[in-house]
Amino acid sequence: MINLAHRQTSDPGTALFALLDSHGRIAARSRDPERWLGKQVPDWDALQAVGRDHGHFRALTQEGQEVILSFQKLQTAPGWALVVGEPREGFEAGWRSPLRGIVVGGLIAFVLAVIAAQRLARRILRTVRALARRSQLVADGVDSVDMAIGSKVTEFQQLQLNLTAAEDALRQRARDARAMAAQLEQGQRRYRAVAEAGALVFWESDVRGAMRLVTGWGELTGLEEAAALGHGWTRRVHPEDLPAINHAWKTGLRQAQPLDVEFRLQDASGQWRWVRARGALVEDGGQPEWAGVIEDVHARRQAQDEIAYLAGHDPLTGLCNRAVFNQRVERAITQARRGTRSAVLYLDLDRFKEVNDSLGHPVGDDLLRQVATRLGDQVRQTDTLARLGGDEFALLVEGNEAADDVAALAARLVDTVRAPYRVQGHHVVIGTSLGIHLIEDGAGDRDRVLQNADMALYQAKSDGRGCFRFLEPAMDLRMQQRRTLEMDLRQALEHGEFRLHYQPLVDLRTRAPVACEALLRWQHPQRGLLLPSMFMPLAAEIGLVAPLFRWMLEQACREAAGWSSPLPVAVDVAGAQLGAGFAAQVTAALQAAGLDGTRLQLEIPEEALVPQLDAVAPDLRQLRQAGVRIVMDGFGAGHSSLRNLRRFSFDKVRIDPCYMRDLADDEQAATVIQAMAVLCRRLGIATCVAASKPGRNCACSIRAAVTRAKVRCSGRRPSGHRHHEAPCLRRHDGRRTAGRGGHSSDHHAQGDPGARGAADPGAGRRGRGALP
Repeated sequence: MINLAHRQTSDPGTALFALLDSHGRIAARSRDPERWLGKQVPDWDALQAVGRDHGHFRALTQEGQEVILSFQKLQTAPGWALVVGEPREGFEAGWRSPLRGIVVGGLIAFVLAVIAAQRLARRILRTVRALARRSQLVADGVDSVDMAIGSKVTEFQQLQLNLTAAEDALRQRARDARAMAAQLEQGQRRYRAVAEAGALVFWESDVRGAMRLVTGWGELTGLEEAAALGHGWTRRVHPEDLPAINHAWKTGLRQAQPLDVEFRLQDASGQWRWVRARGALVEDGGQPEWAGVIEDVHARRQAQDEIAYLAGHDPLTGLCNRAVFNQRVERAITQARRGTRSAVLYLDLDRFKEVNDSLGHPVGDDLLRQVATRLGDQVRQTDTLARLGGDEFALLVEGNEAADDVAALAARLVDTVRAPYRVQGHHVVIGTSLGIHLIEDGAGDRDRVLQNADMALYQAKSDGRGCFRFLEPAMDLRMQQRRTLEMDLRQALEHGEFRLHYQPLVDLRTRAPVACEALLRWQHPQRGLLLPSMFMPLAAEIGLVAPLFRWMLEQACREAAGWSSPLPVAVDVAGAQLGAGFAAQVTAALQAAGLDGTRLQLEIPEEALVPQLDAVAPDLRQLRQAGVRIVMDGFGAGHSSLRNLRRFSFDKVRIDPCYMRDLADDEQAATVIQAMAVLCRRLGIATCVAASKPGRNCACSIRAAVTRAKVRCSGRRPSGHRHHEAPCLRRHDGRRTAGRGGHSSDHHAQGDPGARGAADPGAGRRGRGALP
């Protein structure tokens, strides 16, 4: 057959026949068999890849001609295949001619189908559009819709009937939903208005606590209401409060009681707020449910906590207050009866008043807080540290402490308090005095125990401050005498028992008096004439320094106005007086007495003036403009004396007495006095020293530098005389003092360590009781 095909298809453009063995070698070929027999066909792998018994694919002949190759595997000879190859051009030409007819016929059929579909679609779309318009009108809420579909199709007619029925049902449901929504919205507005006005949350839940309604949750917490639905609200409850809520919930459900519980909720900012939840079980024909309100009670709870805290604590320092301390003392007294000893320590700050008056109350408050912190670091947790008020603290030490241990603790407290402070940019140094009373069996009641500790404190202050003292039996007698003196002192001013004595200030060159210094004395009805050192410290404690200074100033101005000699009068000024209204007070005294301002000299201690010099400088300048002379007393004792001479233009400085006391035994004292005097003279400031006998105590070198001296010589204005000589120029026998000597042989105030009279805390250190 292949040979026959070879004879009939010798043209290369005709079909090619070949027989292939199972290895892809040509066993017979219709074209050039002699040349290709036994050779491997090029596309044997492609034929095997078809994977079927017959098929076709594109291939190349041995001559390189592209053909469409068809094959059929022989059943009788496994692996052998009969292959027929037709040139690609001839293969494609066989179907191209009928394809044109097929395409033209298809196009015509397509056009006809489109035309028919368009006509059918118009009819269908007309009905669908009518139905869509009707549906849209129903959706838009049009109350009445009457539209005929106009279709003869049964399905469309049935659809129109169904749509009409559905439209009626939807309209009814919509009306019901709108009515319900209106009612719900009205209720929501009412609840929300109440919630916003009163910080309330209206809630409803099932019996398990799953919330279904939480109106106002957003206003209360700042969170979405949806987050609180179900059990979501419990995630905002403080973990410590959940057991109380669960207990109240179960109790109310079991006993059918109203729910009322307070707990903490965390709002959107993370802050815990106290709220109060109240509710009741409601049954409405079905399962019971809870309904109630959540009220914001955070402000009330804070106020209650603050009240409870303030009831037992000092608001400034955070320490226990007097009420709590008294309760602890009563408990300690009860324990003492059982053999457990305790100790009460009373603490009073030294020099705190000066800091508070000079630097202001904010600095004083900050200083008290720092003191409280230091004291708290020195005591145990079992001890009770309290602030009783002002600069007074108290400590209760419990636990059978020995007296030596209490003394060691007191010493530590003294050292702790007197260490320097840094308060709002100011360097501050204060101290403390302590009184200690051991609470043992038979100590008495609480008032007696506290009174004993107070007596020990008073003794510590009397012994120089900055120390501690235990209660001693003799202290009780001294305390009773102090109370008696206090009562007499309060009445002395009303009864006119105070007197002014005077001592001269002399010029060391001429020995002539240049001024008289007013000295305060108390003519006690039973105890006789009392020096300032005997009553001014007590006057300072009970707040009588201010009225005494006012009386002393007014009395000195009145008496000086009646002197025949126009000598100035010097009046000591208390540091506490250098506040608001000081200049007005001095001016009023001058005007009331008719005394010229040039005849008044105000002497202010350096240690009281320096801390508040900048604050009181305007008042001092106002007084200087009125002619009043301003004197800085105790010059040379302060740590910044030279700087102070530049801060204010003083008329005179009085050198501290410590240099005069050392003059006889220390040659350097004279050098220091000379240096200070020369410095002041170059600044145009007069200098003054204290001397009982100028001729002996003031060396020639001192007299060459110092311009004036204070001579300890005192006298009084004779009663009933309006015009007379200055009392410092008179002896008690009425004779005039010698102009040459400038001092009197009658020195009844010579040995007075408090010759200038008053309650300056530093008076004892300076050797005189000057009015502070």
